[in-house]
Amino acid sequence: MKLEGKARTVAQTLGVVLLMGGLAWASVPFYDWFCRVTGFGGATDVAEEGSDTILDQTITVRFDASQFTSARWISGPKDDVNSFVDANKQHISHDHDGDIVYLTRLQWDIDRVVRDHPSLTISATKEMQV
Repeated sequence: MKLEGKARTVAQTLGVVLLMGGLAWASVPFYDWFCRVTGFGGATDVAEEGSDTILDQTITVRFDASQFTSARWISGPKDDVNSFVDANKQHISHDHDGDIVYLTRLQWDIDRVVRDHPSLTISATKEMQV
């Protein structure tokens, strides 16, 4: 029997609804099986009380609301770096060591700096000398 027109659309819609219902019904046992096979707990663990282990140091955390998503360390000849910093004050910060960091939201800004300031070195990571 070949369905055509509206009957075919109704049959397809009914088939999709039944398929979705079947998948929803099967998802709970499937997830239970998945958790048993993989050893994944299946639910987020919630602590009933605090930890018994107390650290002997305090960690201070500070969150800054910022529009920036990228940071690049800037280095190069002192005059060129100072000129760059003066022209981009709203995007400049300093890390804990006092090194200059260029902050931006867009890769386009980083590409522009590389193109317009070839004497500067732009680094996504900072090398630490030990």
